[in-house]
Amino acid sequence: MHMEQLALTEQIADYRGYLPGPHLELVCASIAAGNTAAQLWAVAQVDGPPLLLLWDKGNNVFYLAGECQASSSYPQLAAMVATHLRPQALAEGKPHFKVRALSAPLEQALPYIFANVALREYPMLFYVHGTATTRPHITPPALADVLIIPLTHTVLTHRGLAHSDDVLTEIRWMWPSEDRFFAER
Repeated sequence: MHMEQLALTEQIADYRGYLPGPHLELVCASIAAGNTAAQLWAVAQVDGPPLLLLWDKGNNVFYLAGECQASSSYPQLAAMVATHLRPQALAEGKPHFKVRALSAPLEQALPYIFANVALREYPMLFYVHGTATTRPHITPPALADVLIIPLTHTVLTHRGLAHSDDVLTEIRWMWPSEDRFFAER
């Protein structure tokens, strides 16, 4: 077995099946488009697919994916975290990061893989905007002097709207393109 850093933008599509769900689909699309900096490592396993560690540098999240087929895989991950990733994160001014294991066995192995790192629970919500046919109609609360309107390209490019440039900057940072954001919002 060995660990290898992969050429990310060229190979991320090959590993999307290991990174399931709408959140990671967006992360992978942003990485593939070159909008999000990331690093990807694979631990080859003799009797199965590799274990993956994806560092989404845009959101400072480590994703661990795959099923451990050999007991020597976890020590390889732990050694790589201790000798490469943790020092690199500290050197880049990121003393804190999120870790998300994509399988129950990897979740249980986190204290071993991230030895000498104080781990704690961190709640996270990811909202998915469904289509009008699958989403129930939600009436926003009535608030004095507040108007709630749909977020559209026209609304965000209106020159009189405060902080619209900040919202567009966030969209460009988190999505592969503005077009995709507005197509899927």
